[in-house]
Amino acid sequence: MSARTLQLETARRFQGLNQPAAAEAACRELLAQEPGDREALELLTWALVQRGELHGALDALQALSRAWPAEPRYLTKLAELALRTDASGLARAAYERLIAMHPRVPLFRYLFAKVLTEVNAPRAALAEYARALELGIDQPEETLVCMASLHSALHETAQAEALLRRATGCKPDYVPALFNLATLVEERGERATALALYERVIALDPGFEQVFARVAQLRSFERADDPLILRMLAELDSPRLSAGARESLHYGLGKAYDDCAEYARAFRHFDAANALSRSRVPPYDPAAQERLIDAIIAQCSRGWFERVAPVADASPVFICGMFRSGTTLIEQVLGSHPSITTGGELVYFPRRVAADIVPYPAALASIAPAVLQAIGSGYLDYLRQSFPGAARVTDKRPDNFLYLGLIKALFPRARIVYASRNVLDNALSLWAQNLDARFDYANDLRHIVHYNAQLQRLMAHWGTLFGEDILELNYDRFVADQRPQTARLLGFCGLDWSDAALRFHERDSTVRTASLWQVRQPLYQRSSGRWRHYRDELGELLDYLRELGLAGAAEDPA
Repeated sequence: MSARTLQLETARRFQGLNQPAAAEAACRELLAQEPGDREALELLTWALVQRGELHGALDALQALSRAWPAEPRYLTKLAELALRTDASGLARAAYERLIAMHPRVPLFRYLFAKVLTEVNAPRAALAEYARALELGIDQPEETLVCMASLHSALHETAQAEALLRRATGCKPDYVPALFNLATLVEERGERATALALYERVIALDPGFEQVFARVAQLRSFERADDPLILRMLAELDSPRLSAGARESLHYGLGKAYDDCAEYARAFRHFDAANALSRSRVPPYDPAAQERLIDAIIAQCSRGWFERVAPVADASPVFICGMFRSGTTLIEQVLGSHPSITTGGELVYFPRRVAADIVPYPAALASIAPAVLQAIGSGYLDYLRQSFPGAARVTDKRPDNFLYLGLIKALFPRARIVYASRNVLDNALSLWAQNLDARFDYANDLRHIVHYNAQLQRLMAHWGTLFGEDILELNYDRFVADQRPQTARLLGFCGLDWSDAALRFHERDSTVRTASLWQVRQPLYQRSSGRWRHYRDELGELLDYLRELGLAGAAEDPA
């Protein structure tokens, strides 16, 4: 047996024993003697990935793809690792090479579209998906669902619906298409149709994640022995249930028992749901959030603003605050006015900051004026392309509060509406929602309250800088006194009075937030003070409010 063969066998043995460090050492010893050894580089890639050394693995894959450019698996793995290391340009280039070599392989077109989606190139992704369909990709329903998701994100709901219906035509029982179609019609306010589709999903795959939580949100419950409650309890005992489906069931049961005024039971299920959420979501770091807010306050000083040239004399409307604080309600009220188009939760500023102002906010200190101008003019172009013909568009991205300094520097005439709400009501509302990994703070009541305290701290800073350009609109006061609060809102945005703003719930619109059913009915006050139903379970949280300097926030709607 040659020395090379012996080294490779040693590396493979360590691989089989799942000892990546030892496998790496064996591979590097061989590569020191034979730098371009293919098998050693392949084994080294595996070892480095297992150890979390992704940049090193990326280097090994680049060496492999240069030496064997016709081997597609090196390029696909290269693209995958590039995305994981935020090297999106490298991922895109890898698939461009692959497509150039194999232009008629539909799978490569499909995978390239996935990469283009990740790098925020939706139109290019749609073109590649379409080409994959033309080339006869297997299981076309999957491609059609991916295309529908992109059209939906682009506010092209008619195209999204048509594609989802094509997907169900290809495969009538394709659960992802049925679920996405149910979500789309739910966002449009078609409760009965959405329920029927969700129930079909349950019949086909009761373990499909989020389906029971969605049905529970659509349903009203009066009795603890409701058949759907009993069904959900029975599903919890299924040994085949995934962690995600179990989480969804607990959220659904929490909502159902809350409807039935069985608050102790509801709390237990919400608690179980959030415990499962914490197992899949990266943990919230309170100290890191405090450092971020400190850094924003330090960087976005009055002196910095004086050095930034505005982009245009535009007056866009931004609605921010905590999620579940009334931002959707405010947007729907404004959207009832004939001069306003609702934009929803636009992703423009978070994405541009992540791409062009790194690290944020420190990079603001030295950012080139041309970059700032590109961000500002790009935003106006984005609005024109996404909402052609709209006079003014609302940007209801609640966490834009992090970027208000940048926004006001670019658009000094921007209107900022800050939605606030009783701290405990807000915390419970967030805690009761099945949210994605962006909301790393939302699965722990203490973390929600901490995040809220940091938001309030930053908003106080913005208030010292922008004064009357920010309108705080409190949810509890709004629902208690609709007309004068509506008049304040319209006046602040420079809008004439419109009676339609009082009938916002009659709007024929698509709503893509957890509040979609609340804003389709007249104002009600039953959500104010809901935390009192859970007073017995919230004793420690009340103490924590006092620690954070939020004493009185539980009782005082301010």
